[in-house]
Amino acid sequence: MDGYTDWHVAKNQTANSFLLNKDAFGYMYGKILDVQLSDAGAQANYYATNSINPATANTTQKAAAAAAGATAIAALRGTNEIAYGLTCDANSDCGTGGTALTSADLVNVIPFEMSSAAVGYGNLGGVCHFMTSVGGPNTCLPAAGGGTASSIQVYSPQANATGTAGPDGTLLPSIVIRGTGAALQTGGVCKLFKAMTDHADNCNWWC
Repeated sequence: MDGYTDWHVAKNQTANSFLLNKDAFGYMYGKILDVQLSDAGAQANYYATNSINPATANTTQKAAAAAAGATAIAALRGTNEIAYGLTCDANSDCGTGGTALTSADLVNVIPFEMSSAAVGYGNLGGVCHFMTSVGGPNTCLPAAGGGTASSIQVYSPQANATGTAGPDGTLLPSIVIRGTGAALQTGGVCKLFKAMTDHADNCNWWC
């Protein structure tokens, strides 16, 4: 292990800093991005194809868009551990003790600000902002992810499917929610990590 090259410093919901293994967190977040962008893309395509304004869509139309997003996520389950965790309960194939996820679990990684460690005395760390969900800028992702970055900014040891994270990136989310109380090591981001390990054998992650 070599300091900043192996660890990412994140802050939890109480503003306390803690360390996450950089490669493991980056690989997982790349998979989360694939799920979220595939979902959003499928929903946007449904609205565009049917000439529907999302802002004025009725309940039936919103449900149909959500179903399109769910289908897109399910299509990833053979190569994406997060997608598998999100769909294994409905498919009854989580396995004994396998972790089932919901969309609420993904919110435990908050992408509004992403950062990297400062390298060398007196230097500043990198930073970008991914705030499209609240009407703000997206300087973290390239055009493939609806952002304005001219290159990949988000770190993952392996390039992800949507071309939004990879080895050339350096940034990862700064705010990450941990479990509390008895769930300190099983809730929050730890639950996501467990889903990654639980479902690794079900996904062709090397592809």
